[in-house]
Amino acid sequence: MDKPIVGFYSSLDPATVEWQLRMAVMAGVNTLFVSWWGPGSYEDRALAIVFEKARLLGLRVAILIEPYLGNVPQVYTWQWWVSVL
Repeated sequence: MDKPIVGFYSSLDPATVEWQLRMAVMAGVNTLFVSWWGPGSYEDRALAIVFEKARLLGLRVAILIEPYLGNVPQVYTWQWWVSVL
């Protein structure tokens, strides 16, 4: 089984997120692109932590809006997109 070098972690742990962002800053990163899967998703909860920690470290954050409801195009209505955005 593959295991991250630093061990298993949660993107919802503020200390872990801050550590990862500090490593990015040390590597010369100044802008992050974060995948966001829509309101209420795991990524939605994690993104709030990323924004908080990135602000403290002077990082910019761009959101890649990637909500996924399955492989049924009819569910992606105009009203649905308005509610997501």
